[in-house]
Amino acid sequence: MKGALIVLLVLCGCAAKPVIWDKPGGTQAEFDADKRYCEFEVMKATQQTDPTLRTVFGQELDRAMRQRDLTISCMRMKGYTQR
Repeated sequence: MKGALIVLLVLCGCAAKPVIWDKPGGTQAEFDADKRYCEFEVMKATQQTDPTLRTVFGQELDRAMRQRDLTISCMRMKGYTQR
């Protein structure tokens, strides 16, 4: 059962369109540093799962959605826009 869940999550992740970030005047080095910073902060903020969600699938889906939303917010705060 756990293996099927992992396969499902991987397939869902592969089906999603990649996000392209743009920051006028930004360099690749700045982008790399900002992306690493946001990923680190998001991982710290989403270590806990919601105990009210009774299944592992529900908890991991919730965590993935929170990580996506927090990453978008962080990158926007750094001056990036999505294309």
